Amino acid sequence: TRCPIMLQMRKSDVKSATVKVIWKDLPEGSDFDFIPKEVTEANWDDLTSFISDAQTHIVMAQNKEVARDVVSVEMTGPHCENLTLIDLPGIVRSHGKDESATLSEDIQALMSDYLKNPRCVILAVLPANVDFHNSQIMAEALKVDPGTKRTIPVLTKPDLIDSGAESSVKELLLGEKTQHFEMGFHMVKGRGQEALNKKTTIEEGLTQESSFFYNTEPWRDVEDKTLFGTKNLRDKLGELQMRLIRLSFPDIVSEMKEKREWAISSRERLGEIPSVLIEKRALYLKVTDDICGSIGPLIIGAHPIGEMFKMKPSAEFHLASSRFMKTLSKSRLANISKIAKGIDVIAFADSKELSGIVTFAPDGGGEVKICDRDNYYAYGTYCGPRRGPTSGPASGPTSGPTIESSAIWVPSEFVRRDPEWIQQLIQENR
Repeated sequence: TRCPIMLQMRKSDVKSATVKVIWKDLPEGSDFDFIPKEVTEANWDDLTSFISDAQTHIVMAQNKEVARDVVSVEMTGPHCENLTLIDLPGIVRSHGKDESATLSEDIQALMSDYLKNPRCVILAVLPANVDFHNSQIMAEALKVDPGTKRTIPVLTKPDLIDSGAESSVKELLLGEKTQHFEMGFHMVKGRGQEALNKKTTIEEGLTQESSFFYNTEPWRDVEDKTLFGTKNLRDKLGELQMRLIRLSFPDIVSEMKEKREWAISSRERLGEIPSVLIEKRALYLKVTDDICGSIGPLIIGAHPIGEMFKMKPSAEFHLASSRFMKTLSKSRLANISKIAKGIDVIAFADSKELSGIVTFAPDGGGEVKICDRDNYYAYGTYCGPRRGPTSGPASGPTSGPTIESSAIWVPSEFVRRDPEWIQQLIQENR
């Protein structure tokens, strides 16, 4: 099974079935629809192949190993109970060579969507020849139904139990080896592959199942025969389904009342429907004004609650960021490329990066005088020999950066602001 298969059974005098696809995630393109298949008593043997075709169609359309889309089988007939069953993909712990690496997680997510529904009965199917304590499905069922009020563990393939292990499985069936389940364990024996190859009918399979439990040790010695067989499982499911309906009915009625009241309230808010042209135009203008008045708050993420507007967290963050941006635009960040006296800079001189403080910066470019921080704070803006006629070459551009004592003269294109202050500013406003 690669997607959920929903079997909707209804009792009727006419034996028929319809196989169709219910899309949960519409695939890309237009050629994805599945034409429903009709089954009558004349072509009843085609039902299983139609179900397989629908499942293959979904997997191919979605290009996935497992899909959320549902194969829906609507079945009627005198042999049907009024019941809906959903067959889910079995749990896997690893993936094959050509299978998706997320196959296990995809099945887990799909299964959780159904198991967490409090109105859903969980049939946890377990092969009788596999250790119960290693069952992942039981662990998942107990997570969502810790009181075991809607979970029925069903043991299958009793004919494959290893010789000598029957007594251990019998103890499990009778609830002697594990926690109490409100509806208890159940055991069924379906048609094996050999029976399917021989085209054994469902009716013949049910007769063989009943004969197996009445004539095979150790099952024939169990007094409570309601623990065995598909028919008893149907009765047990019907009983549990009715119990869940009774428990859920007050909530369902309450939910219906709430939705009805919401619909009536929504209808009343619409007001009277205008009948003449002038009233229609007036209503149009009013609606237009209301929409225009709402656009501003919606853009920043606000939403109306009554007559007030409450900000979403994302909107509050947006406004805080906007205010921070405005603050920065009025600060020295707005002049991040401007080199001025007294600012921290990084300069490139003699193939080295040097940091310091500007003590002289001419307007319109030219050479910038930079002092190392220690001397700047010790001696102020003097910081070493002055540049001019009495000390060094004449003022004006030079062939490259030069170092004089604790001060350097660097062409402005070799100077940039030190970004450390930005980090501090961001930290203060985070």
